[in-house]
Amino acid sequence: NGVTITIDSSLPTTTGPLTSDETWSGIVTLTGDVTVPTNVTLTIMTGTIVRATAFSDDKVGGANSPRIELIIEGTLVADGTASNPIVFTSTSSNPARGDWYGIRQLADSFNGVLSLPYCTIEYCTRGISVEANGRTATLAVSNSTMRHSGSEGSVIYVRGENSATVSITVAA
Repeated sequence: NGVTITIDSSLPTTTGPLTSDETWSGIVTLTGDVTVPTNVTLTIMTGTIVRATAFSDDKVGGANSPRIELIIEGTLVADGTASNPIVFTSTSSNPARGDWYGIRQLADSFNGVLSLPYCTIEYCTRGISVEANGRTATLAVSNSTMRHSGSEGSVIYVRGENSATVSITVAA
């Protein structure tokens, strides 16, 4: 009796699925896989730093259970600028390749579009994975930096199956 619980819905989801559209800004530290479901939009404001806890995933799931993934089944709007890029990085004080898994676009129940202008993606296993199953997936990366990543041999990984169509544009 007498216990009141207040949920601050303005705080970012740092583990698990988003339940509605969210906007992230400042420094956001992920503790586990974060999934943006179909029909949900995650907007990341310019200058935001998204930090994934190194070698940790409190969800213990996804494509790489010991590492955090940002899984996009819905929409990710991450439009950085030249003067305020968006940074996806590790929490480690001594970061290294593979500290976290990376950004995964899954186009299996919808046609996926992922655009990442002026973003830095670093210290992950795969920078960006695009996985399409019978759908159309589009990835556009421009004026972005992917560094200190690719411990599985790639910073951009693409897989299409069951008549999927995948379009990739990388521009400086």
